[in-house]
Formats: sequence, structure tokens, C-alpha cells
Amino acid sequence: MPMNLDEITFERLTPQHDVAVFSCDEEDLDHYLTSGKTLMYQEKGLGTTTLALHQGHIIGFYETRCAEIEIDESMAAQLGINYITFLSVIEISLLGVHKDFHKQGLGTLMLENLLDDAIDAKEWLGFSHLLVKSKPKAISWYEKQGFVKTNLETYDGLTHMRLPVPDKLTVEKGIF
Repeated sequence: MPMNLDEITFERLTPQHDVAVFSCDEEDLDHYLTSGKTLMYQEKGLGTTTLALHQGHIIGFYETRCAEIEIDESMAAQLGINYITFLSVIEISLLGVHKDFHKQGLGTLMLENLLDDAIDAKEWLGFSHLLVKSKPKAISWYEKQGFVKTNLETYDGLTHMRLPVPDKLTVEKGIF
């Protein structure tokens, strides 16, 4: 069903949201949201879940958390740093779009919302990138959004990808 992206609102997950009917056709993502794990993690300060709502219905969600990744010399050189072995990042631990709203621009809109929040947070929180551990079928979508693969090892078949987060001044100057 087509939708107007201007009608999408974003809210932080609360116990009042009805997550039981959400399905993005990814069993692990569906279970994580509908089982209450996202809310539990949020209440314990382990992640924050943002919902995309259309006419009051949940049509997408993403979960973020602060993380730190170890970087090797080649990655440090790429980033122009040679004295840091760890990089502070905001990890996108989950991102799901309701199955009825695939391929309508919602994932991109959610990522734009997240990036706007990250740019604001960068004013007071030290980090440089968004990080995602992408499933193989989502790699090309993340690449279209500007993410690049890292050389970080993964143990679960996922690919680590990163996106630099600009600061507000860079955005205001129109450089980003």
C-alpha cells in the first residue's frame, strides 16, 4: 500500500505501543521487537528503539546503542588517525520495515531521521561513525545509503559497514 512519507512520525518505543502485529518478514527482527526484548533493553539502558509510525501504526523501527570497535592500522590510516586503536560509534543494532511498506523509501527515511539525531548528539557525545552489521541481502542497500564495508572480522555471517557522521557545521555549510 503506497504512503506519503510526509505522514510518517517517529517516537521512542514505550510499553503503550502495540508491537504484536509488526512483521517485516525477518523472523529474528520480528521476534526481537514483538517479544519485548527491545523494550527491556531500552529500560536497562542497553539500546534505544525508535518507531516509525503511519496513522498511529508501527511500520518500521530501528534500535541504536553506543559501541566501540577495535580498528587496525589500515583503518586508522584511512581515517587519518594513527594513535587510536578503538573507535566510538553509534551502532544500528536493528532496522526493520513492515512487510507492507517495503521499497517505498521508508528505510531511507528512518536512516535520515537517525542521522539527524546522530548529528545533534555528536555535539555532546564523542563518536565518529554509524556502524551496522548487515545481513548479506541488505549490503547493497546500505552501500546506496553511503555506508562502506570495513575490514572488521565477523563471526555470524554479517558484514560490518560504517558511515561517517558529519558535525553540524559541516551540514550547515552544505558540505555533507
